[in-house]
Amino acid sequence: MAESTFRKLAKIQTESEAYAYMEALRWPNGPVCPHCANTEKHYYLKPRKTLTEGVESRKTRTGSYSERRVWKCANKECRKQFSVLTGTIFHGSHVPLVTWLMVVYEMCANKNGMAAREIERRYGVAPKTAWFMAHRIREAMKSNNLIPMVGTIVSDETWIGGDRQNDNHRKPKVDPVPFQLGSGRPNQHTDKTPVLSLINADTGEVRSWSLG
Repeated sequence: MAESTFRKLAKIQTESEAYAYMEALRWPNGPVCPHCANTEKHYYLKPRKTLTEGVESRKTRTGSYSERRVWKCANKECRKQFSVLTGTIFHGSHVPLVTWLMVVYEMCANKNGMAAREIERRYGVAPKTAWFMAHRIREAMKSNNLIPMVGTIVSDETWIGGDRQNDNHRKPKVDPVPFQLGSGRPNQHTDKTPVLSLINADTGEVRSWSLG
């Protein structure tokens, strides 16, 4: 079974790793310039100096160090620098990308979403910052391709897949990573993929999303 989203996020320790994770999600076939949509001519601006050994970081114009991964478009008509955050809800924010990713995950994985006050308490950000993050994420969740469901809408979730305890006894036993988010449900130690479904009780229409 493919590694769950939470497992992948739990492995991210630095901002540069978070950027690389976002690049894999947004650009599965390679970087795309958000300014001119160029997919062929671009190159990565590798930092000349790093603040910490083994951690990729670059010196900014203010003298501080940032782990932001920067690319440059080689199109003669563009020649602009960009990162994977350019043109996204994360662009221009001073909140660490690791925090953004965890908050997005929690808002998607929790059935009731996540309040700004909870973001403030759990991640130690200012009240206005938590409110700003929550509103940006909710705005991004809107889809221009889907017509809003109208009528009596009910929701439910399930977990799909097999448990480690049911694996063949000859396979090496590996303890699953505890699911530390949420409200401590009984199946929190699992490799199963959570699936959320919205059902229109009037028409029978069903929309499902994998949260894993």
